[in-house]
Amino acid sequence: MNLTKLLSQVELPIQEITAEELSQLKGVYLEMYKDIARACEKHGLTLMLSGGSCLGAIRHQGFIPWDDDMDLMLMRKDYNRLPEVLRQEYGNKYRCTGPNISSDTKMAFMRIEKAGTLLRCVYDSPTENPPILIDVFPIDNIPDSKLLRLGIGILSDAMLYVSLCIKYYQHQDCPMVSILMNFPEGRKEIRKRLAIGRIGSVFTSYSRLFDRMDRLVQHFGKRPGKDVGVPVSRRYLREIYPREAILPTTTHIFEGIQAPIPSNYDTYLKVLYGNDYMSPPPLDERKHAFWIEVKF
Repeated sequence: MNLTKLLSQVELPIQEITAEELSQLKGVYLEMYKDIARACEKHGLTLMLSGGSCLGAIRHQGFIPWDDDMDLMLMRKDYNRLPEVLRQEYGNKYRCTGPNISSDTKMAFMRIEKAGTLLRCVYDSPTENPPILIDVFPIDNIPDSKLLRLGIGILSDAMLYVSLCIKYYQHQDCPMVSILMNFPEGRKEIRKRLAIGRIGSVFTSYSRLFDRMDRLVQHFGKRPGKDVGVPVSRRYLREIYPREAILPTTTHIFEGIQAPIPSNYDTYLKVLYGNDYMSPPPLDERKHAFWIEVKF
């Protein structure tokens, strides 16, 4: 479903972020990134641009022009150290949330929040005050056994799906639920998710399920093999890379600075975005940024 088209057909206090606001937002992300990169270098942590940020570096030498977020990743050992490193270096300027990191995790991966900011979008409950944040993903070892990979993949993907359903159920007041309920295909999907979330919430919370999923992939990623992956990002089996495609890192220009990226970024980006990743999508398929309230 095209979010831009959906939002144009509903009457909610939602607006598309302006070019000036998007530029301000990217300025905050870049400031955050420089701080995080500086702390990682000081403490010997190997940080990398990931996802759309890596694609932006290769295709645009910076942010994707229409993108409104930033993604980073580290090997699991460094990822687990990062919250304490940022606390030591910046005190209360930044706060890390995530599975087995904080009690109020909202996603299956770490988020670095900047104090004193606000960015509420269509996925946030009116009772929440989400700050501007950067998503950070752990790179885990993937077992060499195909059978073991399949088993872990099925279990972790199921845990991720159910946890997100519980999150929808427990945050039904977020605008995105109202938006999807206005359209037949969205109504069918959201009703299914709410039903699963209602049942799942009887037994657990989405934050506890995120914690368990995180411990699962860590447990089976203790032994280094030939491949690594980012199992908490999308689906376990869809984001697996040869170890040498990720490490050691190389660098590329990103908004005028040299930023670390996976060593074989071509392999990495083809897994994520397909062979034609250098071709920007058509105008009507590009991501649009919408917000309800923002404070820089």
